[in-house]
Amino acid sequence: MEKGIVMASANDAANEILARENALMEAKNHPDFEKNPTRIMHFYDGDAIQLFDLHDMQLEGAAVADMFDRVSPTFIGQCQIHNVRAVAGADVAFSSLVEEYTGHLRDGGDDITLVFRMTHGWKKIDGEWKIVHEHWSFPVDAATGQARIADPLP
Repeated sequence: MEKGIVMASANDAANEILARENALMEAKNHPDFEKNPTRIMHFYDGDAIQLFDLHDMQLEGAAVADMFDRVSPTFIGQCQIHNVRAVAGADVAFSSLVEEYTGHLRDGGDDITLVFRMTHGWKKIDGEWKIVHEHWSFPVDAATGQARIADPLP
């Protein structure tokens, strides 16, 4: 299984998005993320961001930063991205990837792995790519309709 960036469109803008995806993963793995999870908000357009679909969640604007503040400190672990793909025009881009978290909950318990499918919608604002749309979902078993939270990656 390949990790990290595995495909890019043949243009500079798509390659910029792939670099931003890697930088976002590195920021999530930085030791300061646990103490200050909103440090990653510079990757997002804080006013326009819409994040939705995981656990029937739909958040907009400042509510996204609030969610990172609430949820991120409860999990101790690392993030990896896989199968990253990007397509981009001059000022709008989309990326898709698999994001995998391995670790444990702060209050103890067994090690866990969470695997998400993720899509980002990006917009170039004042010369910098910002996420304006983020969609998370678990892979789903079509036969049962159940989320496959820790399935091995394809």
